[in-house]
Amino acid sequence: MKTIMVNEDVGAHIIKSSLNKDALNKDHIVDLIFKSLDEHAITTLLGLLTSKEEPFLPKVGDVVYFRQNKYDTEIEYDEDILIDHRVFTGKKCHLTGFPIFYGIITGDASYGDDINSWYYKFNVSVISNDSSGNIELTKTTVKWEDLQYDRPHDDVKLNVKKVYEAHIKKSPELPF
Repeated sequence: MKTIMVNEDVGAHIIKSSLNKDALNKDHIVDLIFKSLDEHAITTLLGLLTSKEEPFLPKVGDVVYFRQNKYDTEIEYDEDILIDHRVFTGKKCHLTGFPIFYGIITGDASYGDDINSWYYKFNVSVISNDSSGNIELTKTTVKWEDLQYDRPHDDVKLNVKKVYEAHIKKSPELPF
C-alpha cells in the first residue's frame, strides 16, 4: 500500500463529508481531531474513512514483512545463511534498494503493557544471524504504515514463524 500525504483542508473535507449531514457539532469535531491527534492518527483516520477494505490491526505473533530504511538500526545478516534457512528471499525494495525482511510482531513500541494495534510503531523480532552464522533474533521497530502482511500462503512467512518459535523456546535444533 502506498502512503500519501493530504493537506489539512482536504482531510477536514473528508471527515466533514463522512459525518452525518445533520450533525450539529461537525465543525467542532473536525477542529478537535486536527488539534488533538497527531499526524499518524489523522492519516489513519482518513484511511479508514476512505478505504473499502478493513484495516490490518497488528497482533503479537503476526508475521509481517517490511523494508529496512536508512534511519533504522541496521540489521546485520548474511543473505546466504538466511536464504538457506528459508527465512529471507533476498528481495530488495525496488524504490530504495534496501532489503525486505520478515519478522514477528512482539508488541507496540509504546510504554504500555497491552498492545495498541493503532500505535504508530511496532516492535518486531527479525531473524538474522551472528558472525558465526548462528540464527539469532534482532529487535527493531517498524512504523505501522510500513508493515506488510498480505502474503497469506508465503512459504517464507511460515518458516519465519517456525524458526522464531524454535528460537524463543531455545530449541537446540531449528525446524529445518
